[in-house]
Amino acid sequence: MPYFKIETNREVDDVARETFLSGASRFAAELLGKPEESVMVALLPMTSMRFQANENHAAYVEFKSIGLSRDQCPAYSKAIGEYLESALGIAPQRIYIEFTDIDPGMFGWNKSTFK
Repeated sequence: MPYFKIETNREVDDVARETFLSGASRFAAELLGKPEESVMVALLPMTSMRFQANENHAAYVEFKSIGLSRDQCPAYSKAIGEYLESALGIAPQRIYIEFTDIDPGMFGWNKSTFK
């Protein structure tokens, strides 16, 4: 049940949005070694955002999954930063990433939970 949410002040047109979402879904699945069918990706472009005392392109990312390990987060941070720099042109130093390990019993899907 990985969830990859990107909020950014960058403008992304409809065609680029669909291309990004498709690529981001594959990226997250490969990064975590999970099936893409279980990945949810959200892109919220044109969010009012100010970071480092200016309004240059920036992003706030939520990266959540069952079984996310603290030890893996530095490598995930590097990979996500590189991916967003390539896909959206956002410099890694202008990206904050919130990692969350989800308790399977506290996450619902299909009228149940994962535990």
